[in-house]
Amino acid sequence: MTRPMIAGLVAVLAAGFFASAGGYIPTGAHTPGAAPVTGSTVRSTGQRSVEATAPAVSVLKVAKADFVETVLITGSVVARDEILIAPEIEGLMVQDLAADEGDSVTKGQILARLTTETLDAQMAQNTANIARAAAAIAVARSGIVQAEASVKETTNAFDRAKPLKEQGYVSSATFDQRESAANTAQAKLISARDGLMSAEADKAAFEAGRRELAFKRSRAEIRSPVDGLISRRSARVG
Repeated sequence: MTRPMIAGLVAVLAAGFFASAGGYIPTGAHTPGAAPVTGSTVRSTGQRSVEATAPAVSVLKVAKADFVETVLITGSVVARDEILIAPEIEGLMVQDLAADEGDSVTKGQILARLTTETLDAQMAQNTANIARAAAAIAVARSGIVQAEASVKETTNAFDRAKPLKEQGYVSSATFDQRESAANTAQAKLISARDGLMSAEADKAAFEAGRRELAFKRSRAEIRSPVDGLISRRSARVG
């Protein structure tokens, strides 16, 4: 009876030794018939077992990526080329402004508009002048036709009077009248031709004025000559 009792005492002391020493039982090893412990560690305290939770771990796959570095710089932006834009015509007020400082504009974009009431009135007057000049040209041409007919008639009458005067069949007074009529008709023809030239010159001048007015009218809209940025604006409406 002494040996079994000694063996049993050794087994109890061994168990007590591990319990008093606070040893750990690895989670991967377990005794037959015991449930395995996964993801935790069991510590023996002598009274009860305490389960400690394993820390959470994030797993990422290593991959190549571009690294962008941002540099903050303080300074002033200066235009490489500056273009001064101003109206090509004078005497007109600014009606509307279509761009402000800091705006980006493209070539041909409208920046401002000028008032056109004065130009429109001048254009209407010019149209009337051209019509009047055209009428004067028509009258002058008609006068030329009549003057040429009169010249032909009076010249023929004067030519017939010449031999008759020499023969004594026509008096000096009649001969002088026919000569004077021929000269007057010739002068009227010259005057009619001069009137035609004057009317044509007036019309040409009015047409030139119309082209100038049309040019001014087209410049009433101020447009950007290039693509760019409005750096300064001094124009005001009015």
